[in-house]
Order: sequence, then structure tokens, then C-alpha cells
Amino acid sequence: MPQVIELHDRSRVEVFGYSMGVDDGSEIRRRLQAAFDHFVDIADCSVRETAERVRNDGIDILVDLNGWTSDGRPEALALRCAPVQVNWLGYAGTLGHARLADYLLGDPVVTPLHDAPCYCERIIHLPHCYLPADTTIELGAPPSRLEAGLPEHGFVFCSFNNSYKFNPQVFDLWCHLLREIDGSCLWLSQPADTAADRLRSEAERRAVDPARVIFASRVESRRDHLSRLQLADLALDPFPYNSHSTGIDVLWAGVPMVVLLGDTFPGRVGASLLRAAGLPELVATSPDEYYEIARSLASDPQRLLQLRNRLAADRRHCPLFDMPRFVRALEDVYHRMWDDQRSRSQPAAGIP
Repeated sequence: MPQVIELHDRSRVEVFGYSMGVDDGSEIRRRLQAAFDHFVDIADCSVRETAERVRNDGIDILVDLNGWTSDGRPEALALRCAPVQVNWLGYAGTLGHARLADYLLGDPVVTPLHDAPCYCERIIHLPHCYLPADTTIELGAPPSRLEAGLPEHGFVFCSFNNSYKFNPQVFDLWCHLLREIDGSCLWLSQPADTAADRLRSEAERRAVDPARVIFASRVESRRDHLSRLQLADLALDPFPYNSHSTGIDVLWAGVPMVVLLGDTFPGRVGASLLRAAGLPELVATSPDEYYEIARSLASDPQRLLQLRNRLAADRRHCPLFDMPRFVRALEDVYHRMWDDQRSRSQPAAGIP
């Protein structure tokens, strides 16, 4: 998100940022504070105080990035802080009442217009993926496999999603791949509490040596994390709740990802990422097809290398990572929303 704010054309928009979270002193917060024209900390404000502050600042379009998530304040939206209110990024679904948001900002894959009756908001599309990337972080040389805790040889599947996205059907399929591809391993992010032991136990129940499930330790910086991702051979997207920023991370690191196209917003994000990255052939429409795509890539090093080379060649130019183009399209959408508000016309159920 910081790069979006940094790239906004100040001749087209003036950008306010309202922070409801704790100041953690992080690099990303410092970037956001520097990027916004006005950065306002409202962590200690009540719902009513939040609405009054936004109104007093004369905001035309209020974009809510939290929805019904922790640190969100959707009750303030019900008080109508701004003439136009938008649901974007933080909550992959409808907020549930038209008073909370006028628009839901999606894309043709995650929010197809035929799904408009499922949303209280009017759907409006960015032309490609609705998720922004951060292309300011350059990749460094990856560590050695040994330094990353990986075996020196063998195929590396990875999924750096939160473990609560894993379910029996997903783990069945992933363990089937591990049994099929000799010497392969599954590289996951380190989960909290006892989840690592439980995931290894589930692998063992599926006839997979639990030692082949490897958990990545914490690293000091985001650059270090993105750089080590280059060690993975193939990313596996969970379903029915897909990768979001974690999918962007592996693609930015040049690692192809296999996804299953679902029926709901959060289950279609992986497909949106791949289409914007120029790899639509890695989108499966059934679990069996997902398995076959992953198995064939793990068994065909030449084809996998071709996909990695395509990602590397298109890294700065494909829609997923062309952030100046993304921000111009976002500003165009904002102006369409505002033009509609000023004309007081009623848009159709969706605006492509």
C-alpha cells in the first residue's frame, strides 16, 4: 500500500491517511506517514469522533481498508463520514449494508459483475488485479538452502500463508504431491503455538515423513524474506481462501504458483494474481486439475524454468507489477465515482 500513496498524482488527488492501529515504529508505518499529504492518528478516537474528524477534513471519497477485521471501525461508516464510501482491500467481501459503503473495489476475476446481487455495494473494477504490489523492494541474493533450513536437494513446494487457511482437502492434495514427487518437501511459514506439531502430525497421518514439512524461521527484514523465497520451486495456493499478499510475494520472487479458481471473492484472488502476472495456464478449475498442474511442473524442470524466466522477464511490465499504471487506473476509478456522485445519477448494478 505505501507505494500506491507515494505514486499518486497530486494534481489529481489529495490524500489523507487515518491510522486506527498502534504506532509500532515499523518501516511501513514510517513510509505511510511520509507518503500521505496528511497523516492523522485516530487510534484513540471513538466511533463518533472518527466520523466527525473525517467530515471536518472535507473528505470526498473515504476508502475503508479494514472492513469487519481487527482494528476496523465500520460503525463510523454507518454515520456517513463522506459523500462516497468505498470498501477495498482489507475485507474480501461485502460489508453487508449499503449505508456502510457505496462501492466495492474489485476486478473482473474476483468480483465478476454477474455476482453483483451478492453485494450490498455497487461493484466497480480496476482493469487487472485489485491488489496492489510493492515493487520498491529489490531482491537480494538468496541464502543457501542449508541456511534456509531446506535440504540440499529435492523439489521445494511452498505456501507462506497463515496456517488457518489450511484444511483437510488442501492438505490431502499437498501430501499427495509429496508422496508422488520423491525427495520433495513442503516449506511453510512458522505458525504460532502448537500448529507446527499438528501440521507435521497431519502429514504423518497421510503417509508423509513429517520431516518433509519444513517451517521457515523469522528473518530480520522483508527484503530477506522475499529474497529467500527464490529458493522455492513452486508455490501452492490454499483454497477456498487463497493467497493475497503472500501470492504477490512469491510471484515477485519469481516463483510460479498453482491456484484453484473458486466461487467466492477470497477464493478467486489467486486466479486474479496469476492472470495479471501473465500465467493464466496455472489456474485450475478443479482440485484434480490443480494436482495435475503441480505434479507436471514438479516433473518437468524445463517447463518450470520457462515459467520462471517469463516471470523474470515481465517483472516490471506485467499488470500485476506495473504500479504506475495501477495507480493511474485507481485514480480514474476515483474520478468516475466522484463524477457519478456529482451528477447524482444512479449507476448500474456494476461498473466494469
